[in-house]
Amino acid sequence: MVKVHLIEDDKFHTLTVCVLIRRKLMREESTLNALLAGVLGSGCKKYSDISKINNKLENLYGAVFDVQIVKKGEEQIIQFYFDIVTVVDDGYIEAIDFLKEVILNPLIDRDIHIEKENLKNRILSRYNDKTEYLRLRAVEIACKDEPFSIYADGYESDLAEITHEKLQAHYQDILKTSAIEFIVVGNACKEIEDRIKNSFDIGCDEAPPLPTKPYAPKEITRYNEDLEISQGKICILARANPESFYHLLLLNEILGSTPSSRLFEIIRQKENLCYTVRSFVYRAKNILIIEAGLDSIHFDKFIKLVQDILEGLKSLTEKEVASGKKSLINDLRLTTDSTSAILNFYTSNYILGESDTLPHVIEKINAITQKELEQCPIYIDLISTLSPST
Repeated sequence: MVKVHLIEDDKFHTLTVCVLIRRKLMREESTLNALLAGVLGSGCKKYSDISKINNKLENLYGAVFDVQIVKKGEEQIIQFYFDIVTVVDDGYIEAIDFLKEVILNPLIDRDIHIEKENLKNRILSRYNDKTEYLRLRAVEIACKDEPFSIYADGYESDLAEITHEKLQAHYQDILKTSAIEFIVVGNACKEIEDRIKNSFDIGCDEAPPLPTKPYAPKEITRYNEDLEISQGKICILARANPESFYHLLLLNEILGSTPSSRLFEIIRQKENLCYTVRSFVYRAKNILIIEAGLDSIHFDKFIKLVQDILEGLKSLTEKEVASGKKSLINDLRLTTDSTSAILNFYTSNYILGESDTLPHVIEKINAITQKELEQCPIYIDLISTLSPST
């Protein structure tokens, strides 16, 4: 039985339907699921190729359709996205009927060579952006015994053994054994929910489990690669056990998310040590990433400064906390400016088993105290670097 979430919002003049097929991240099926996303998005029995899909979308005043793989915490999600303008009569019927054709009547029994090549190219493109590559390697090493280390876009070595028969059998299985959720943004109405539930007799009620094991500090791991690059890059992966995710998100605002943050003011402006520096948080894993570009001869000094700054988060000022709250709340309010941001916000909430609306989240953030933040230690787990080859 599918689950339906209705989010009333009429300011976009569109109806957006997002379908999540939720799978626990597993090495043995990550490539299968990634390949499925490409195959499912390239045609179905009624619309047998991309050109026929595009013709249908054009006839619906330029509706938008996409299928992609999304990694959220320890879940790998096949996500279908359909957006249609509300001037289309019975637009919600068109949306649900189109998604029904794509999801329930796919063309998996055809040659999948092209989609294999497309996926192979995406996998190989991990190496193109060296900052992103270093971040991915840091996660892979630090979380090697956790599902979070698994690449959601799969592995090149798995592609050769995947046949359309194997892919089709796997898809039939995940339609039965996955938690499947619909998120509808727009003029949501009871008719939409009824049509979804009457059209999709798939899925199960059991969602993938949330990671529950608290992090225990351990010896810091060091990792380095020498590559043909012009400047060094560093990625520091740290962990925390905060009272809530929003505590860590607020600490990140103070640490390195804004131009007034400690990382930027101390390392970039005062020490003039790096070209770029920032920090961000992986939700559902309580992982904080600090990354920068700088000359490799300054790595050790950078690390020492970061350690001092993290230690300094145990002593905050009222001004920093108030400024962090204001910045974070302003960022969250911007999520209402686009349907994609709204979907990302609520998707993360649903996966975490939370039902908070944006106003409730803002209330939670405003209620966080300076003392609570100061009692949320952050531990460096791994330091990963890329150095220019000599």
